[in-house]
Amino acid sequence: MNLFLKKGLEIKVNLINYYRAHSKIAFNCAAYLLGKDTMYDSQYNNCRNWINGDTKEYEKIILNQNFINNIEKMLLESFPDKSHKVIIFSVSHYLIGLVSFYGAEFPITTLLSKNFEPNNIHDGIICDWKNQKEYLYSVYLRKLAEEEEEDF
Repeated sequence: MNLFLKKGLEIKVNLINYYRAHSKIAFNCAAYLLGKDTMYDSQYNNCRNWINGDTKEYEKIILNQNFINNIEKMLLESFPDKSHKVIIFSVSHYLIGLVSFYGAEFPITTLLSKNFEPNNIHDGIICDWKNQKEYLYSVYLRKLAEEEEEDF
């Protein structure tokens, strides 16, 4: 019998590091979409400090899961099965990163900035690892809309 099965498998997860890794992924996606130089702006200092180990920023950076509205949940459900998603979007002057692995129902949301200008982004990256395809979020939504039009 397998030693792990016989004795039981214990996995310890440091949630702070788990959230920090998600924040780093969201930050890197924002850098990809907005430009690397943009992310050096001081408006991203709190998030950058959190990623680099400042634990006091945790409460200000990781957003309550109730923040994700029904529209975001609906959109997340329309993606390829068990796909990875990193969505960067703005609400008012907030820039938010949403990271979901393997189609997780409760993605991790990170506050990237409280002073985002211009406040009109809604894009990201989708990794459909089962079919070995990657999409920009905006392109994928356009593709879904076109397929919907064909059905009418």
